[in-house]
Amino acid sequence: MTARGYCKLTTQINIDGDEYLWDDFAFASREGLVPEVHKVNSPEQIASKKTE
Repeated sequence: MTARGYCKLTTQINIDGDEYLWDDFAFASREGLVPEVHKVNSPEQIASKKTE
């Protein structure tokens, strides 16, 4: 993820429904760390977040 004025961020996101969700080599997957994900297709919504 990048945004003007900020350093680049690389992270792991555990997505609900992924077949490998609970097969994490670092055993870091926890119920509270699995967010509900919503796909955004609207160019207006994407642009409003001011990301690149």
